[in-house]
Amino acid sequence: AIVRRRIEEVGGEAWLAPQRAGEGARFELVVPLRTQAARA
Repeated sequence: AIVRRRIEEVGGEAWLAPQRAGEGARFELVVPLRTQAARA
């Protein structure tokens, strides 16, 4: 829930990926990228 909430706060998406035998929980993430670099 924490991962999903943090990603959604920045405009992305997160969901649990299908599980594989012997592996822990995995998330699939869609994270927006900045189109402009921050200026100093």
